[in-house]
Amino acid sequence: MLHEAYCFKYTKKCEICGEVFNVDELEDHNDEFHKLSYECHYCFEMFNKQDIDYHLEFCSNKPHYCIYCSLQLSPSDIHEHEDLCGSKTEQCANCEKFIPIKSKLSYL
Repeated sequence: MLHEAYCFKYTKKCEICGEVFNVDELEDHNDEFHKLSYECHYCFEMFNKQDIDYHLEFCSNKPHYCIYCSLQLSPSDIHEHEDLCGSKTEQCANCEKFIPIKSKLSYL
């Protein structure tokens, strides 16, 4: 009975995440976990601490690596770059002809 009275008076359940903590820690809890204080460095949107890691992994503006030169580019630029980069030529070690890199990789 005493414990229930203590918990009712001195603890609080967060309405957002359900975590239970001391009532004196409400402001610290909200600042740390629910404040939009983390910026995505790909799209510059703001997120809270709980969501930023997931967002960074799946952000639609996350750079992609070129399959030919491994350069990181934005999703809007990657296709044009790969077309140009794959069109560059290299000399074939077997026949010594110059062939586009994208043709060379299609044989591997």
